[in-house]
Formats: sequence, C-alpha cells, structure tokens
Amino acid sequence: MSHQGHVICILQEFHSCQIGIGLMGFSLFFLVFGMLLYFDSVLLGFGNILFLTGLTFIIGFKRTAQFFFQRHKIRGSFFFLGGVSLVLCRWPIIGMLAESYVEFVWLHTTLASICMGLFKTLFLPRDTLAITYSGAYIEQNKVCSDVSVQCLEYVAH
Repeated sequence: MSHQGHVICILQEFHSCQIGIGLMGFSLFFLVFGMLLYFDSVLLGFGNILFLTGLTFIIGFKRTAQFFFQRHKIRGSFFFLGGVSLVLCRWPIIGMLAESYVEFVWLHTTLASICMGLFKTLFLPRDTLAITYSGAYIEQNKVCSDVSVQCLEYVAH
C-alpha cells in the first residue's frame, strides 16, 4: 500500500470515529431524556440502538462482535443485549436495570481499555508514551519532565 493509500485509510477510520462519537452523543441524549420522561420505552430503545451503532462505528463491526462475544463475557453480554431487547419490548425499567447491572459490574473496564487501545493504534505513533504541545519543555529549559524521569527510575530499580 502506498503512503497516500495509508493516509486515506486512516482518514476514513477517523471519519467513522467522528460519526460514532456523534451517535454516542445522541444516544446519551435519548437515554437521559427517556429516563427523565419516566422511562419512556421509545426514547430508551432509540438511545440503545444509537449506542450500539455508535460503538460499531467507533471500534468497528469485528471488534464490537469480539467484545460482546468473548467466552468470559458471555453472561454480561447476555444481560446487556437482553436488557436492550426488554427495552425494545416495552419493559423499560427491567431492561435498564439489566443494562446498568452489566455496565457497572461486567463491561466498564474492558470498554475503556478497548477505546484507549483504539486511540493508541489509530492516532499515536508507535512506542509513544505521551504527546505534549510543541515547545513544552523548551520554555522551561528542560529536555524531559521530572515525573517521567522519576517514573523511569522507579521502574529501573
């Protein structure tokens, strides 16, 4: 693949991430608005569908399927997707309880790690620890930060 083709591929992934973030924002709006209107099943169902669609746009279809159908997450995925289906079948309180149980007990740490891994693979150069603004240490007449040196010294001992 040429360098130009690689840039186009990254830009396409970036645009799908932007669409996914927008869908997640609308999902949050509909979920909160649905709860404020005494668990309106239509708004909550629409928020759930937007959430799953936004997640698919952000991390991709294959990673979404891998995330929900890993062997050690089957029980949590069953509760979450069951909660979504209960909301869509107009039992919003029971469905949201099932979803919130899963989100707080099973999936929250791994969803954050997937998002961070995706950010690192798409937007950070390989073997990058941190990115600062240009001239960050020049203004302070430093080559690196004191905290990073302390961290490296700690790891070395």
